[in-house]
Amino acid sequence: MRISICDDDENELMDVTLRTEKYFNNTKISVQIVKFQKAVSLLSYEESHGASDIYVLDVIMPELDGIALGRILHEKNPDAFILYLTSSREFAIEAFTVKAFSYLLKPVSEPDLFHELDQLLEKVNQPKPQIQIRSKNGIQFVMLSDVTAVEYFNHHLVYYTTGGAVEGFQQREAFDVSVSEFLKSGCFLKVSASHIINAGHIKSVDGDNFIMDDGSVYKITRRFSDAKKKYLDFIIGGE
Repeated sequence: MRISICDDDENELMDVTLRTEKYFNNTKISVQIVKFQKAVSLLSYEESHGASDIYVLDVIMPELDGIALGRILHEKNPDAFILYLTSSREFAIEAFTVKAFSYLLKPVSEPDLFHELDQLLEKVNQPKPQIQIRSKNGIQFVMLSDVTAVEYFNHHLVYYTTGGAVEGFQQREAFDVSVSEFLKSGCFLKVSASHIINAGHIKSVDGDNFIMDDGSVYKITRRFSDAKKKYLDFIIGGE
């Protein structure tokens, strides 16, 4: 496991790094901790070393701030966990739109940091749920997090995944029944009578449209206008 820490303030960077090292010294988890004072240095490092598992990022930094950095990191590795450090609560909502795991207000106390790392490791170690898709090519098992949307079309379910679209067998049951496991996960939003989308893959909201990270657009129909509120609950809840 690798943890990347980025803060333009040298003293705060060293403080958080030492406390993170102290935390993991009390566990049996083997970690590599790398630190950076510039966002561009972190990105340059990852070009040759690959993505980290966990990022601890300052929000306010010159050249490229932590929010913009987080978006870039999530585009490269959607499964990465980001913990933000900020001196103001005004960045909290914006931090969660990057799908951050959590955020801490500076100055960061050791108990608060250790608590967040406890919670984060629980999340990291959770088994990732899979979904079974019955298609013409047989039964496929797909990570739930890799499903971006499900569409009911011509009595078939079409599963849109990060690896492409998969068409399921003809459905005899209602759409809501067919996608009940997706909706129970808390990660999917129903935006129309025939579409559900994965909130974790929403890149932005434009009026009544959800823009997904693959560029696809899903319109929120009037009947499901509460989808925006549910999305806000999702990002604030840190699912």
